[in-house]
Amino acid sequence: VPRQTPKDTSPLVKLARFGQQATEKGCLRHDGNLLEVTGIEGDYDGGSMTPDEAVALLEQHHVRAVVVTTWSHQPVAPRFRVFAPLSQARPPEERRAFVAYLNGVLGGVLGKESFALSQSYYIGGPPDGEYRVLVPFDDPDEGFCIDEVDPTELAALALYPDGKNGKKRPEQLST
Repeated sequence: VPRQTPKDTSPLVKLARFGQQATEKGCLRHDGNLLEVTGIEGDYDGGSMTPDEAVALLEQHHVRAVVVTTWSHQPVAPRFRVFAPLSQARPPEERRAFVAYLNGVLGGVLGKESFALSQSYYIGGPPDGEYRVLVPFDDPDEGFCIDEVDPTELAALALYPDGKNGKKRPEQLST
């Protein structure tokens, strides 16, 4: 995606398929209209993990994904999005567990908006900023889609932002 100006002219990405049921305002992108999920999106605005570190963690866990810097990314305050494809379309109710697994792979750093079912994200970058697109692995056939991960590993690594199922983000754990 080329650099865009202004931000709202950039493409929106949501790895899902929506139906034709519009809201009163004519919007098709809402939770009740989401038919199936084709991938997982994760949003990171924490400012300390670099996109390269995220790619290394994805490689370590053998997860296929694309990492792209966001509009507000700065080398000294990193911000990025992770887009991880599924091997096949899944029902919307399965998405939360896959987001929690992606969050666990990345050490619990994803923002809680990553768990919002119909949340979409701009891609692209400002004309004067750093915009990067990174992928784990040299070969696009390496690694696995998140839904191909062993369910035991998925459950063991899953980190939910709200502490459900006993999982908490690392900064929420008492020492």
